[in-house]
Amino acid sequence: MTNDKRKIMILLNSYSAKIIINWFTIISGLCMTTLLLGNQDKPYGEINLILSLILLIIISLRFNLLIRIYASFKIRYALIALLFSFVFAHYNKISPNNLLNVHPFKYLAFSVWTSFYDIITYVIVILGLFAIFSVWYTFFKIFIPLVIIFLKSFNKFEIQYMMVSILLYSILIVFVQTNTTAFFMPLVKNGSFIPSDIIYTADSGSHTFTNVNININASENDLRQPLFAIFAMPFGIISKIISWALPFLPNSSFISTSIIHLILMNLTYIMVSRMLNIRETLKKLFLITTSITFPFALFSIVMEQYVIATFWMIIFIFSSLNKKSNMTIFALTGATGAMLTSGILAPLLLLKKDFKITTVINYILNSLILFISFTILSGQVSHFIRFQNTMVRYKEFTGAIIPFISKLQQFSSFVLSCFVYPDSSATFSTRVLIDFSGAVVSYDLVPVYQLISSGGINLGGVVIFILALISFLINYKDVFARICLFWVLFSFVILCVIGWGTAENGLVLYIVYFSWAFTSLIFLLFDKLFNKFPLLLVPIYFFSLIVILTFNIVGMYNIINFAIKFYPA
Repeated sequence: MTNDKRKIMILLNSYSAKIIINWFTIISGLCMTTLLLGNQDKPYGEINLILSLILLIIISLRFNLLIRIYASFKIRYALIALLFSFVFAHYNKISPNNLLNVHPFKYLAFSVWTSFYDIITYVIVILGLFAIFSVWYTFFKIFIPLVIIFLKSFNKFEIQYMMVSILLYSILIVFVQTNTTAFFMPLVKNGSFIPSDIIYTADSGSHTFTNVNININASENDLRQPLFAIFAMPFGIISKIISWALPFLPNSSFISTSIIHLILMNLTYIMVSRMLNIRETLKKLFLITTSITFPFALFSIVMEQYVIATFWMIIFIFSSLNKKSNMTIFALTGATGAMLTSGILAPLLLLKKDFKITTVINYILNSLILFISFTILSGQVSHFIRFQNTMVRYKEFTGAIIPFISKLQQFSSFVLSCFVYPDSSATFSTRVLIDFSGAVVSYDLVPVYQLISSGGINLGGVVIFILALISFLINYKDVFARICLFWVLFSFVILCVIGWGTAENGLVLYIVYFSWAFTSLIFLLFDKLFNKFPLLLVPIYFFSLIVILTFNIVGMYNIINFAIKFYPA
């Protein structure tokens, strides 16, 4: 450390300097929360600001946060943070003019402070953006080195797999997204669009219109995924920056987002393959197989939140099994924030024999504190205040009125669709049409591509489910096998017993979220049986691979052909 730097650090650590810096931290953090509140109803914004003030006081007094963040300043991280802060501000419409939409500020602006309105708004925006910049700077300072370490750990085959998969699917993505709007924002002739339920029950139009990956207050970022935008934002901003660099490419924003999702799916399955206790040859076959399954093919082009939610969930499992304590805490927060149901995996840390119960409790409590802090500082407290009302609204998505046998039929079909294209067809159904101001234009009969209602139990799905259970019985000592079984059983509880999504025959929406557990158990079984029946299993595997590939090529062709025919770009 140079003499000048040493003098600066001595000055910053003086009592008076700490007091000034801590209060600056509190005020700028409060301004950040104000900017992120959005147009919330009274009194949710006010409650959130009070909680934010209390939290910021505790953090500042306890940690001297700002001093810690900038103790060792890295210009490369600062430049990246500056760029991301600019994109974030742009897409969240952060400006003095838009600040009037924030409810707590409305009352302030039209009170005795009216004459100072312009000054106040500019001060709040500047201080709030500084806090946002500090958050991004901290994020990159911590995670860029970790990402570099992870990427350097790739073996030769993983690199080849990534390159081939990204190349082939990118060609598909560019072709699809430049020829149809069905997978990101289904447009109709009168200039309006359909927010959801064109390709199965995906909410692609709504996600695109509200900019769900960056916009913290997007309507789809609700109690089910309260912090989704926070943990999707790095990927969402990267896709926007790429699209800005490719202005000549039609629909470049949607193409870049799809490719980012594709890369995340590749990384997800690489992490899963590393957790599988199977021979290296089978790990390679696992990656090849998952890359041609229906979930991988469908979600490479459909805009949905489950790709990023699954990515964070797998990071949590991967980091916990590899004893990355700090990453485990953050990843658990990310997994839960991106999809609240993923938090149910937290107690599975107890499956690790070298994890004491006190260690697991410490992980969960620290993650909970981090989750609450993110919720408060990002202005999302209202999700939990309105919990009871929200749960009443969610009842329409459950299968409360659906007979159990019907839910079981749908679930058996869902299990098979974790591998191959399910029975689906084009039909016509009534959908709401919305214009680009967000107003409802009409309810029209439009072409949709949906699952065909099951006429009975899907035997293929039943066989896969039974094989998954047998695999666990053989591999019950394997920690990852236990996690996979838990996730398989959880899928049965949430989709079949509770019946989430069965009211609209929409279980295909959740295949990417659950399929990795089924696929992993099948390969664990395959590995155990390979030594005893190699001559039998090799032809069975390649026959299954051909069947999966054939079904999915035909299925994806049908879906894409429908999309181009009825929703051309």
